[in-house]
Amino acid sequence: MNVLAGVVLILLTVVSVRARASRATLSLLGAIWLVYLIEVSVIRPVLNQRSDLVISGAAAPGTNWAHYAYIAADVALVGLLIALIVVTVRRVLPGDQG
Repeated sequence: MNVLAGVVLILLTVVSVRARASRATLSLLGAIWLVYLIEVSVIRPVLNQRSDLVISGAAAPGTNWAHYAYIAADVALVGLLIALIVVTVRRVLPGDQG
């Protein structure tokens, strides 16, 4: 799933850069990249080590920081994606002409 998210993020970035997206859009994309890279390079390896222990039958330690960090990162990604959608829709849709 992380690979698919990375591919979608690359495509979204390429489209945004080619379309000369606004500074707000590019800032949000940068924030999304930052959270995604932290999630994939820092949090996931810790969770993978823990799941490998459980699969091998070893007693896994109690809940650690990585579970909460992963949840926080996912919540942050959802919030950033919603903000990106709002900024993009506001730019694309015509203003109130009334």
